[in-house]
Amino acid sequence: MRRVFIPKADGRQRPLGVPALEDKIVQRAAVEVLNAIYETDFLDFSYGFRPGRSQHQALDALYTGLLTKESELGARSGHQRLFRWTFPRMACEFVEHRVADRRVVRLIQKWLNAGVLEDGKRIRVKKGRPRVESASPLLANVYLHYVFDLWVQAWRQKWAHGDVIVVRFADDIVVGFHSKADADQFRAELTETNEEVQPGTASREDATSGVLVRMPSTNGSGVEKGNRRRSTSWALRIYA
Repeated sequence: MRRVFIPKADGRQRPLGVPALEDKIVQRAAVEVLNAIYETDFLDFSYGFRPGRSQHQALDALYTGLLTKESELGARSGHQRLFRWTFPRMACEFVEHRVADRRVVRLIQKWLNAGVLEDGKRIRVKKGRPRVESASPLLANVYLHYVFDLWVQAWRQKWAHGDVIVVRFADDIVVGFHSKADADQFRAELTETNEEVQPGTASREDATSGVLVRMPSTNGSGVEKGNRRRSTSWALRIYA
């Protein structure tokens, strides 16, 4: 797979895999089939790269959650660097858990394990995987569905003491909390969970981390909800 680099806003470069025409056709066909399977599994707070869902809907969901729930504390999370160590192996395991057709699994393994061409030279990728044009967004959603979505859904139902809102667009995640205690506990347990997924992650400087921030109310002094004022809440911003 030919690899090119595109500049990022922070000055770094993002590697992008450019597959051959035949690979593009097969990938898009495979994604159509897998979308039909996984759309029945993905949770409602997941928006990125899904049919009929957009970043505008994700922002609308976040805005609605902040207005209707006692939750003003937010966390932004990016898991892209965690993907380097865990994505290829775990993505295939997750697909095997849901898809019985070994031919589809073998195709995905070939895409993720393919080497890259740079300046006409073949290079074996030792860490992470080439970004596959059509399949990568779906595979990232599958990965995060099992690694994050199901975990956070269970966490807020069993352990949270107040309202918790979650909105995810691809690997960008915002979580809102009613209490600072919930936000601190969530951040600690998320770090622990990442460590279980990939031992040593917590000690890496570029692994997922978090910063707690207070989100201002809409009118600067609180928002009226019926006959009562919304109480002060907190947000955790988690980023990679």
